[in-house]
Amino acid sequence: LKRGKAGPRHDDASAEDLIVEGESGDFLYHSIEITWNGTDGIENRFNAHFEAHPIAETWEMLQARVYDKSEEWMTFNGDFGIKGELGTCFKMDEITMTNDEGDKIVFENIRLATFVDTAWFDSAAAYDDCFE
Repeated sequence: LKRGKAGPRHDDASAEDLIVEGESGDFLYHSIEITWNGTDGIENRFNAHFEAHPIAETWEMLQARVYDKSEEWMTFNGDFGIKGELGTCFKMDEITMTNDEGDKIVFENIRLATFVDTAWFDSAAAYDDCFE
């Protein structure tokens, strides 16, 4: 996760620093919450909110929020292309999100398995294809 005002990008976390949680919600909604401490020791948070559309058999990210060094929430609403078919892995090399305040968030090598059932995790091929 790289984030910050438009301009130079920087990394703040290693994989060991991340805590990934979320609200399990239900078959129509859930969230992912990632927390880490930056190199300066300040806690950072990223929250993403997802919604499923069962009739269309799709899902999408509705909103993302980042709590950063300024200890303010930056909110990102809109269609950033983070969506897919239910029960499949979402992959993208890079996604850039901006908001009206000039904040920017950049994801690199993003992989999401959202709105999948337990059988998906039992399929080694599906899991390996998504996360390796």
